[in-house]
Amino acid sequence: MFMTYDRYYYTRLSDREKKIYKTIYNGLTAFTPEIHISTLTGIGIDPVKILYAVDMDNPHLFYVDFRHIPGHITALEKVLQPSYLYTPQEAKQMQAKMQSILQKILSKVNGSTDYERELSLHDILVRNVLYDHVAANNLDAYANRSNTILGVLFYKSAVCEGIAKTAKLLLNALNIKCAVVTGKASRPDDSGQSNISHAWNLVKIGDRPSWLDVTWDVCLSGKSCIRYDYFNLSDAQIARDHAADGVFPPCPAADMDYYTHTGMILRRKEDLQRLLSAAVRSGQNGISFRKEIGVGMTDKEIVQAAIQTLSALLPSRDRIGVQLSVNQSQNIVELGW
Repeated sequence: MFMTYDRYYYTRLSDREKKIYKTIYNGLTAFTPEIHISTLTGIGIDPVKILYAVDMDNPHLFYVDFRHIPGHITALEKVLQPSYLYTPQEAKQMQAKMQSILQKILSKVNGSTDYERELSLHDILVRNVLYDHVAANNLDAYANRSNTILGVLFYKSAVCEGIAKTAKLLLNALNIKCAVVTGKASRPDDSGQSNISHAWNLVKIGDRPSWLDVTWDVCLSGKSCIRYDYFNLSDAQIARDHAADGVFPPCPAADMDYYTHTGMILRRKEDLQRLLSAAVRSGQNGISFRKEIGVGMTDKEIVQAAIQTLSALLPSRDRIGVQLSVNQSQNIVELGW
């Protein structure tokens, strides 16, 4: 139950590091009060690196306080003393409840390809999860739930780490490879925050890896439409406002992101008319699209053209008002009406 079989960080370890990883993992799953690593096995190896790998690879270990695992060193071994947030009995009860919730979520995922299933899961999470601003401003008090899968599954709110871990757990359940990535990022909204600690995902569809940030799409999406600003980006795209810790497989594909994949691109005024017509036909009251660099339309001109087009498409409405917002780093425009 809750086993995630895509252990990216484990595959990056040396043979000796993998042995320590297994020792730590087995100890944590058994709620062992002390985990013993022989000095011979662990010489020259930083257990913090291994603990990070275990944490990122295994979101089902929600009951372990990875922020607080003290230890000591003797002549023969390193001894880790994990902190468990719940008793084995409590964790078992929570796991049973989680299993039911996970099955309900997975039963709603549609699609015949991995790309379509990933997109469907993305939409489910964006529609049903809120970013926990209270927890983000007070992690010490809320980390036990907001930084783990508990936040999403039990409370439908979490910070980036909890959302990224839940995305990994669910994508792995769909047999889609996915890893949690940490680093620095700039918020795509109007908060002005940049270079803040952040977590997102590396996803592999077939043999093509790309970057996925569900959290920022959650923060950007509203009543008008779901946003896909950070769905399967290339290295060049994600580098505009994200910087990952460590080295990861290259993600060169420029056609995996949602807007390119679906043709939601603005290159000329006729594209805007096409996009708005499709949205009105499907009953939407908002759209988002990528504005190609060099397009000769200002934001004001886009709004004016949108009002003109919508007025013709919606003749029964006396007045058309259009709201515009722009994610400058990713060149994504949202129009709501």
